[in-house]
Amino acid sequence: MLEAGHIRVWFPVKKGILRRTVDHIKAADDISFSLRAGETVGVVGESGSGKTTLALGLLRLEKAQGRIDFGGLEIQDLRGEDLKPIRRQMQVVFQDPYGSLSPRLSIQQIVEEGLVAHDIGDAESRRQMVIDALDEVGIDPASRFRYPHEFSGGQRQRVAIARAMIMKPKLVLLDEPTSALDRSVQVQIVDLLLKLQAEHDLAYLFISHDLKIVRALSDQLRVFNAPEDPYTRALISAAFEFELEDESILEQ
Repeated sequence: MLEAGHIRVWFPVKKGILRRTVDHIKAADDISFSLRAGETVGVVGESGSGKTTLALGLLRLEKAQGRIDFGGLEIQDLRGEDLKPIRRQMQVVFQDPYGSLSPRLSIQQIVEEGLVAHDIGDAESRRQMVIDALDEVGIDPASRFRYPHEFSGGQRQRVAIARAMIMKPKLVLLDEPTSALDRSVQVQIVDLLLKLQAEHDLAYLFISHDLKIVRALSDQLRVFNAPEDPYTRALISAAFEFELEDESILEQ
């Protein structure tokens, strides 16, 4: 579904009156991996390590160098209308559901936003698609005319997932989707994500600094079994120094 080849996202450091580039901040440097349909790849790192920047580069929301192959099509050079159909198949669920949902829009308007942007269906068919999407993620469709502040954090994240799923994507970027939630709610969201992935054969790119959650979701776990770099070994050791508060996450 996704092939990333030597992805690099560098930000220039400019100084002087002429604003010449004197250095670069290497947010992502020489990253390569593949992601198949129905599979989850975890991207792990501490805050500020470039996880989200890498993802935005892959989605063509940040300028990146390297090869990006999505569904057999090289997309790194696509622009404008050529890129728009691809964007429909690549959706994002962000870390903070309250910050990513407009407080001025109802849940109906939020979830149907992508449909409107891509001119999919008419008002009546979009209404039904919103009802189906909310029902699929466990939100009562009757509440669709309410606003984000009227929902709990877990419910808001379910709305954000519905907004992504209504577009029928092939790839979903999950940017720390559980980090702002209580552990019990995290388990529920993990359950939901696994169910949706199984039903729709979704490819997930899961970004997190929480190694326990990544371990519960990801198919590629090589780094857990045999980390090679000393920094990675230290990171793994620190993360698993204490027992899991809820072992049921890993049992899933």
